[in-house]
Amino acid sequence: MDSIHIRIGHNLQRIRKQRGFSLDKVAIKTKVSKGMLHQIERGDVQPTVTTVWKIATGLNISFSSLLKDEDAAVSVVTRKELPDITEDDMQGVPVVSF
Repeated sequence: MDSIHIRIGHNLQRIRKQRGFSLDKVAIKTKVSKGMLHQIERGDVQPTVTTVWKIATGLNISFSSLLKDEDAAVSVVTRKELPDITEDDMQGVPVVSF
């Protein structure tokens, strides 16, 4: 598990890039300096609760979304995309399992 300030930086950068925002735009929206945002994203500083609150409010996201661990990647597949799973029934006869 990363330190909390590392998670905040990764989450901030991920959200910023997903929205196509530059650091300048985030600085304007959050009223946090571009330099401070850059340091937060790199994990160089431990932002105060007030700073994290300003970022969350300015980007219209929940405070906790900046603190959480990244979600595991999930892939959704249909039944047709899955190969049949076969196993040996111990007598050399393949058995199809679903």
